[in-house]
Amino acid sequence: MIDSMGKKIVAVNAGPRMGWNTETLISEAKKQRHETVFPKECEKALKMGANLVR
Repeated sequence: MIDSMGKKIVAVNAGPRMGWNTETLISEAKKQRHETVFPKECEKALKMGANLVR
């Protein structure tokens, strides 16, 4: 299943009671965000800081 943002949904209604390891799914999502979004946000913050110094 794919959500409205085009991301693949791995598990629906998964929780500790069902025996799913949701921590692994969350960790992978955080790792992927860190590798893709974080550098872009750092660059944006750097440019904003440079503009403030000028």
